[in-house]
Amino acid sequence: MKAERNLLAEVDSNCIVKLYCSFQDEEYLYLIMEYLPGGDMMTLLMRKDTLTEDEARFYVGETVLAIESIHKHNYIHRSSEAISYLSKFVAYHFSFLVF
Repeated sequence: MKAERNLLAEVDSNCIVKLYCSFQDEEYLYLIMEYLPGGDMMTLLMRKDTLTEDEARFYVGETVLAIESIHKHNYIHRSSEAISYLSKFVAYHFSFLVF
């Protein structure tokens, strides 16, 4: 969990969810992060059922950019599940959540 928190705190990229601050109490760790109104990729896939070829190309390209951004900061993402991809439909881009 510490590595994920550090990545969010250190990396300034459109592809990575921004972490504004974090704190903890005896029981929980709290992360104050960027609000992403578009939802996650899993919800998009369930809602649309099938993506067009252009949509699939777009989302694969955004995923590659997000993973590349993580790798540039010497981190390796261990899980690439659809729930990890959050969408900023305002700017029509993806952000990657590293948990």
